[in-house]
Order: sequence, then C-alpha cells, then structure tokens
Amino acid sequence: MTSEKILTLAEAWWRDIEATAAAYPSIAIMGLILALLSLLLSRSLFVFIAAAFLAVAAVLVTEPVADPLKREVLIGGFFLAIVLVSVVVMMLRLRLRQARIDLRRTAAEASEWQALYQDEVRWRQAGGDVRDRLPPGG
Repeated sequence: MTSEKILTLAEAWWRDIEATAAAYPSIAIMGLILALLSLLLSRSLFVFIAAAFLAVAAVLVTEPVADPLKREVLIGGFFLAIVLVSVVVMMLRLRLRQARIDLRRTAAEASEWQALYQDEVRWRQAGGDVRDRLPPGG
C-alpha cells in the first residue's frame, strides 16, 4: 500500500469518525473527556494514547463496521491498547518496588543515626550531664 493510498484511506476513515461523532455527540464528548481524564490521572502518554484509541473505537462501533480492513485495525488497536496499559502498569510496579527499597534503606539509616544519638546521650549522662537530650549542635 502506497503512502497516498494510506493517506486517502485515513482521510476517509476520519470523515467516517466525524460523521459518526456528529450523529452521537454524547458518546464523542464522553470519550474525549475520559481520554483527557486518563491523561490527567495517569500522567502517562501511553495510557492517554490507549484511552484516546478506545474513545475513537467507541464512536466507531456505535454502528456496525462493514469494512474488513477497518475491523482489523480496530482489533489490532484494541490489542495494542491492552499492551500499552500493561507496560505502564509494569513500569509503575517497578517504580513502587524501587520506592519501597529506598524507603527501607532510608529508615535503616535513620534508625542508625537515632542509635548513635542515643549512645551519645547515654555517654554524656554517664559523664554527669543530667539532660535527657543533647542541645542543638552540641
């Protein structure tokens, strides 16, 4: 398929989408709002692209899809949307795992510093200092 044929086909499909969206404006507006909401909530371009495709597909399938190529593109797009969302979820899980590791490491460091501080307080108290905590900087 040449680039001119692809462009002509894309323009024809876009006109179909516009006509269907004009016939069902509530579905088109809801799809647009949900796609933008997915971008706002997830802050992920992949999730937004998947949501935008699903919104366009929702507009397209309000009427039966007779064109076999259009059906195949929709099916491929659905699978791609599933893959994109799965990749984003995997990336988020990896970030969460790394954040938990960092939190444990930071908590261990804080505990070590607290123990050193308490040892210093006990040492000073053993030397005759009656305060239960050290003064700032001292």
